Amino acid sequence: MSARLREYLPRWQWRLLLGLLLFTLFYEAVRSTLFNGPYAEVISYLFFGAIFIGTGAAASVHQRVRQFSWLLLGTWLIFNMLRISGTTSLLATTSTLTGIIVLGCLAITFREVTRKDTADLDTTFGAIFGYFLMALSWGLFYEQMESVRPGSFILADAGPTISSFFYFSLVTITTLGFGDILPSTPLTR
Repeated sequence: MSARLREYLPRWQWRLLLGLLLFTLFYEAVRSTLFNGPYAEVISYLFFGAIFIGTGAAASVHQRVRQFSWLLLGTWLIFNMLRISGTTSLLATTSTLTGIIVLGCLAITFREVTRKDTADLDTTFGAIFGYFLMALSWGLFYEQMESVRPGSFILADAGPTISSFFYFSLVTITTLGFGDILPSTPLTR
């Protein structure tokens, strides 16, 4: 790695992660509507994996935590590849691992952002990145609720996707609440 890159990267790490997360979420929305094949899904998982790796690299965590994160991420990728190849029994496991990883990234992000004594522009981007991770974690939770109990949400589009639930989470967390996706059971309300 060049000296110039090593100098600039720490000042841009959260901006880059936020950009990658927003690009990945845009890609996921386009992928689920336009081209929904196994190769496109693998690319989506690789983007999310890069976000998870980047979050761990942006933080100063203990070596054992970093090793556990690599093990968790590797397991997550293997299980998702097996699920794509047709092993449908791994859906609950991959969803649980995804939730654990996203919540871990969220905890690491907020720890790093709140640990600094002064706020700079990159720290602000880190907080925005954490905000989007929080919306993503709620979207994953809503997706799980729908998969455990189908019909928990009234969806305006054809079917439940992570993009739909991330959208619902984002309009809920920002208090926009467009009303095109509605919780329909007491538990989801």
